[in-house]
Amino acid sequence: MSDQLVSKLAAVRHKHEVVSLGAGVSTAAAVFIAAIGVEMVVDWLSDLPWAREAGLPWALRLAVMMLILAGVGFIVFWRVIRPIATAPDDETLALAVERFEPAFAGRLISAIQLSMPQAMAAGASPALVRQLVRETESMSVDRDFTRVISGDGVIKSASTALLLLILAAVAINVTQPASVTLLRRAFLFTDPVPRKTRIDQISGNIKVPKGEAISITATAAGIKPATGTLSVEYPKVQYTYTMNRNPDVSGQYVRKIDNITESFAYTVRLNDARSQRFTVSAVDRPSPISIQCIEVLPAFTHQSEKPHLPGDLSLMQGSRLVLKLKANKPLKPNDPMERVAINRVHLAGVEKDYPLYVDEHDNTLAGTQSSDRGVNVREKRGIPMLPGTTGMAIYLVDQDDLESKNPTVYRIDLTPKAAPTIGISSDMVHDDIAVAGQKQDIKFYADDEYGVGAVSLHYKVDNGAVHDVPVPITAGRHVEGTHVFSLASVSPAAGKSSLEGSAVEFWLTATDTNPDSPAWSQTQPHETLRVVSDAEFRRLRMAEFGSEMGKLDPVKQGQQENSDSLGNFVVTHGATTRP
Repeated sequence: MSDQLVSKLAAVRHKHEVVSLGAGVSTAAAVFIAAIGVEMVVDWLSDLPWAREAGLPWALRLAVMMLILAGVGFIVFWRVIRPIATAPDDETLALAVERFEPAFAGRLISAIQLSMPQAMAAGASPALVRQLVRETESMSVDRDFTRVISGDGVIKSASTALLLLILAAVAINVTQPASVTLLRRAFLFTDPVPRKTRIDQISGNIKVPKGEAISITATAAGIKPATGTLSVEYPKVQYTYTMNRNPDVSGQYVRKIDNITESFAYTVRLNDARSQRFTVSAVDRPSPISIQCIEVLPAFTHQSEKPHLPGDLSLMQGSRLVLKLKANKPLKPNDPMERVAINRVHLAGVEKDYPLYVDEHDNTLAGTQSSDRGVNVREKRGIPMLPGTTGMAIYLVDQDDLESKNPTVYRIDLTPKAAPTIGISSDMVHDDIAVAGQKQDIKFYADDEYGVGAVSLHYKVDNGAVHDVPVPITAGRHVEGTHVFSLASVSPAAGKSSLEGSAVEFWLTATDTNPDSPAWSQTQPHETLRVVSDAEFRRLRMAEFGSEMGKLDPVKQGQQENSDSLGNFVVTHGATTRP
């Protein structure tokens, strides 16, 4: 085959590919620019009532972008890839050239076909074929085969795409920043649709405790209308409220809604601007739905823990109260870096707070525990029941930072531990006189609910200093014994050489086993021994003996009278019955 003819046909094929590429790309660009422009206009004009915000929703914009890209892809395939992949062969190009150049009169196609291997029939003359090729080459020297491929289409397509690009650039420049925002939205950015009025700030999604009021605010930029509109959507009903300007904040509009009992959705419209759809969630404040109260008695009582109902907190003063509760919703753990615990128990009366610790595995559970987290000691568990405590209130904070409000105050009645009782046995002879050196037996008893810890003898001479003498006992709930009080061990009062003439006052006390604040009691009234001389002691005793004997005379006289009456009765009765 002639290299000259092959080269000229290759040039035609190349121009065909270039024209197809240019026309296809220009057409795709024009369609893309026009489609994006149309989407921007539709997006700006749209205000779908069911959409969360003004303009086309993001999902719809995504679908439009996918359709645009699909259309552009189809154009590129049909106008660029397909023509290049199915480019015409030499014979097709030769026929196209001959239609454009009739002077060849079939020579070009013949030269192409006869030059192919095994194209000549048997008996054909090769010399004639070579002569045909030379004539064809001679005729093609001054002819431009590429003219058969027109470039008008690519020029029109490129001009259209360029014109649309210029118009788009001018329109964007003139209408910015609104046009820039719309362009960004077309490329799936989440910028709000530009309006004459723009909502810069809004309350957004809110969680509010049930039964409380809420103020929804929105701040406008651009043209500021006299009032705005708040649309509230409940599950079964809708309301529309007027939003008035806030005189204290420039450009802010506000509407208060009282007594929120149900969740709702809302949108705000200010002039031509409409916010996206927000929600107000009506939620319960955190509160305990069950409380377990355990009284931990002091160790000296040797008593087990006592469960209590929250409404029946009659506790021993000095005990500790362990609380375990379950809340109606997940709680926010206390921050160890903060000095004040957000979940806490407040003791009324003494006005002190104690932390509640949220369970790590179930954040609806909380309870009291030792400040020393690694120690499980009886005395360090729970909350100390301090004197003056009258009640407790539980404050909880949920994970939305909502705190308990006006919690129930549970009454606490603290009962101080009763003091031990002690007394001197009634069968003991209470002497009021004694001699120096005498030993006085004191028979006593003592009782305490949790155990008597100690018994002591106390005495003083002539209202002098008090002296204490421990009384040996065996500790227990009931203690009794006899203590020998030896006056020989008692020192005379100041300025005296002996106890004679002095009064020794003595009494007993008993204390319980509480090591921190032991309770005690004493015998009442105090006993008093008047110390006299031996002679005086005997005289007083003899006088006392005579007095006691005198008390027997009436008894003897009565007995004599009874004896006389009985004798008279026997004599009289015997005389009347004798035969």
